[in-house]
Amino acid sequence: MARLLWPDICPERAAAFFQYSKSGVIHDLTMALKYQSQPLLGIDLGRMMAHALQPKGFFDGIDALVPVPLHWKRKWDRGYNQSKQLARGISEVTGIPIDDTSVCRVRDNETQTAKSVEERQDNTRDLFEGKEFPHQHILLIDDVITTGATLKACAIAIRQANPETLISLLTLNKA
Repeated sequence: MARLLWPDICPERAAAFFQYSKSGVIHDLTMALKYQSQPLLGIDLGRMMAHALQPKGFFDGIDALVPVPLHWKRKWDRGYNQSKQLARGISEVTGIPIDDTSVCRVRDNETQTAKSVEERQDNTRDLFEGKEFPHQHILLIDDVITTGATLKACAIAIRQANPETLISLLTLNKA
């Protein structure tokens, strides 16, 4: 997973909890979280990830959880940010606070679903803006990583505003 972001971002740690497939339980859970108004499912899945990864030391040294932000229009339509729901579950287990104000999505981009790697990178260019923050090591959280374009764009915005901050990554799924 980390190699998807090289050489622009070299994360300290990177993990995807599930390997995504287009059918089966993982697909159904992801679709329910994103499109079927199931915000509590995100919290439950976040708790599950935290319980599995905490004994391995995955969260050691991380001082803030940063969910990948949604554009306000998409958040309005969906009613919640699924990445923030995952972060809430992780925070409940680990005690690490959530920072959902230090990076923002500055425009609403088209869905990435049917785009090529190059189209995804173009679609996410300058998509986020980071603000200065005091965190030394953050965990950037998203629901799915496919090519890494969204996570990379978000991490680059954070790194531009906070060049010394260490960045780790966690997603629910890797497609």
